[in-house]
Amino acid sequence: MGFVVFMATVIAAALATVYGLPRLMRRRQGPTTPMSRIGVAAGEDEARSWQQALRSAGISSRIIGGTPGAYRSLGYEHELWVRQKDAERARTILGFA
Repeated sequence: MGFVVFMATVIAAALATVYGLPRLMRRRQGPTTPMSRIGVAAGEDEARSWQQALRSAGISSRIIGGTPGAYRSLGYEHELWVRQKDAERARTILGFA
C-alpha cells in the first residue's frame, strides 16, 4: 500500500509540474496602468497624510513598502505611487515640484 501512495504522489507531482507550472508562470495579460513614484516618506504617518492630501484632490495613490516584519529596528521606505498622468499634479499638491 505504501508503494502505491508513493507512486501516486510522484505521478501527481510530475503532472502538476508539466501542466500546472507553465500556467502559473505565464504573465498576466491585459492592460496595465503606467505609474510614477512621487516620493519616499519617512514613515507610515507621513505617507498616509500625503495619500489623504491627494485623495482630497481627487488623485488616487498607492503606498508601496513599509512592512517591517520581524525587523522593526530597521528603517523601511513608504513609497507613494500615482498614475503617471497624475504625477505632475500630485507633486505640485504635495509641494515637491
